[in-house]
Amino acid sequence: MNNLSQARRWLNYADWQKAFLVLYQVAKIINSKEKLINFIDTLYVYKPQTTVQLAHLVRITKILVLSLEPLDDMKANVLARMLQLISFTFKSIIGSNELDTLMNNYYETMVNELCDILNNFNAEWEYIPKSQCRAESESCLNIDNFRNRLEQMSTLQPQGLEHINNWLHAHWKLSSCLFYMGMGTARRLHPEEGPKLIERSNFNMRMESFDLDQERTIEFESADSMHTLVFTDKLLQELRRRLRTDEVLISVRSHKQSQYWWYPEQESQTQVLVVNAYTKNSIWQKTQEILEPFQYISKLKMNFSVGEPVNDDRNPQNVQKGVGFDDPEEDVENIIYDNVYTSSEVRMYRTELDGHSVLGITFTQADIDYHVLMRMTTVPTLDDMNSHSSTCLVRTGVLQPTTILLRNRCEKSRPVYIYLRAANSTEPWDVFHKSGAFYAFSTEIRSCRIWNYARPEPSWQNLACMPEMNRSIYFGIHCRCKFISDFDADAMPIIAVPMNLKCHLERPIVGHNYQMIIFYILITVSGSVHIFFNMKKISEWDKKLYVEKYPKAAPCYRGDIAVRLTFGGRYNAGTSANIIFSFQSYDQILQIIAYQDPVFQTFRRNSTIAFRLQIQVIQLPTRLTIRHDNSGIYPNFFCRYITVSDTLTEQIQIFRFQQWVRRSKAVPQNESEKIFDHTMTPEKEIYSWKFRFSHSMENYMGNWFLFQPIIGPWRFGVDRYTFCKWERSCIYIAKLFISICIVVTFFG
Repeated sequence: MNNLSQARRWLNYADWQKAFLVLYQVAKIINSKEKLINFIDTLYVYKPQTTVQLAHLVRITKILVLSLEPLDDMKANVLARMLQLISFTFKSIIGSNELDTLMNNYYETMVNELCDILNNFNAEWEYIPKSQCRAESESCLNIDNFRNRLEQMSTLQPQGLEHINNWLHAHWKLSSCLFYMGMGTARRLHPEEGPKLIERSNFNMRMESFDLDQERTIEFESADSMHTLVFTDKLLQELRRRLRTDEVLISVRSHKQSQYWWYPEQESQTQVLVVNAYTKNSIWQKTQEILEPFQYISKLKMNFSVGEPVNDDRNPQNVQKGVGFDDPEEDVENIIYDNVYTSSEVRMYRTELDGHSVLGITFTQADIDYHVLMRMTTVPTLDDMNSHSSTCLVRTGVLQPTTILLRNRCEKSRPVYIYLRAANSTEPWDVFHKSGAFYAFSTEIRSCRIWNYARPEPSWQNLACMPEMNRSIYFGIHCRCKFISDFDADAMPIIAVPMNLKCHLERPIVGHNYQMIIFYILITVSGSVHIFFNMKKISEWDKKLYVEKYPKAAPCYRGDIAVRLTFGGRYNAGTSANIIFSFQSYDQILQIIAYQDPVFQTFRRNSTIAFRLQIQVIQLPTRLTIRHDNSGIYPNFFCRYITVSDTLTEQIQIFRFQQWVRRSKAVPQNESEKIFDHTMTPEKEIYSWKFRFSHSMENYMGNWFLFQPIIGPWRFGVDRYTFCKWERSCIYIAKLFISICIVVTFFG
């Protein structure tokens, strides 16, 4: 305590040299958390400002870490204050551009000591208990914010969460120091000097500066040869453009123990690769997406090939190969042993392939040649095997393991079906009649992962990386990523489930398909828009005709006699003139004129006009003459038929003209037709077969699709000619659409 008091007094007078000598000796005997707190409080009396003081501060921190071993979470939390002081000093020195004042040997010593601190921390991470929840959430990263969530505290152990929180605090402060160390190295290491290698027991680091104007494509290995990094020419030009500099320092750190130890996921078989790009004044932000993918190849194990023996006494048969697609690891559940008993027999297996992953099937034994097919589908069919262009051939014996790859480019997982059948159907089967033809293969999934720094929930993700289908990489995984960040690659066995062809192919499981529903919704929207814009026309069509007595010009009042005229469908079958009707009933002649609307012409081809008269004016049966007043540009029209019906007695009289009306003031020629009782006379005597067929089809379809309960009783008591053909077609299509939607929704 006396030594710390003396050091505090010298620091108050800014005498760093004398204080450093005392603090250096005291740091060697610090062995408890309480002494460490007093020691750091003394250091915070004075803030180092020079490069020499920064180097001294790093050396003191290293001595403290060695003195406090083994570290626990409480000591690490206090050491985070030391690391924060180093980070602050580093930042101020780089900002004032004074880092070059430190001699190279002192700077090298400071860098090595920071790496020693990182190595000691890595050694302790291996023994830290795994997180009990998703450690990136606010509750796990900050125990203080979690204390208010009492209902969640009952399921977790607060001591474990605080343990993780303390280590994370120290880890982030140390990461900040390493970032500034890389920026400082970018100012001192130049392209012509070559790479700088740092090897420790728990990680390896390689730092090398490159001149982007001189380089075309950069490809180099990490310090431990476990990773190969590839920077293409386009990627280098993008870095040069966005960093606005010619020299870039690439720092590659390969960890045996993941620096994301607190993330509650299964550890991968590869080492975590930390990649940073530094300039003299900035660092590449790991959340920035790049246009040209960054490529790396991560090895699962060291590659000891048969052609490169470690020593001369080694037996090539005992060479330990790495785990690869062409050298499957004998796991208990991902190996399939099976037989086929006939040349036409098909074996099928099902598995699930994650998004942005590669599925590898490695055949290690085959008694005969096999055709193998891998397909991502929801409905497997045996017809898929008939296309030989999509199948792969596995040779007899399999002297070298045969690997078949399938990649899922989608973001979501997809079912994969594996088909297998004998390649030669004419091959003699006597040898395999009893035991069958044997084969064996293993299944494995490989994926590339990148650490997503996005807040509030950073995590490992594989959506930004895509594994390459590179079969030449026997012992590793080739990845292409959209970010320069922290990477990982994983290979894990996956179970392939045998399928019963009779059960699964006759009743396939169909996934969700909303295309039909979306299609009908689009039809509904389109129909609604069309009807909305045509409502004005419909209202004009529904306008009542203006009729009066001719030539007296006396008004006609609506009554129980309905008169309907149907125009033909030929070109110019409508008329622009006013139509004159002449009715003769019991020696009385009544002439009625129906006026054309000058604004919206209603006398159009393929249409029906209707008006009503009083029963006192006209009675059935009647004789009828029709002509026009020769007004407008095309007065002549084609008349199909005219119906005159009594709504009270339900009697109807139909005049079938089927001719052009070209008369204007000529002598009338009266037409007469039989009168029918609509309730007693069958339709065959009234209507033609075309009319009866269309009427019956409409009634049958209406009853079949249950339209009546949906639209209401609009048919009851109302004749079918109350609506025009266009209106009846719209109603029919709308009702048909509703019925199909109900069937599709509830019955698939």
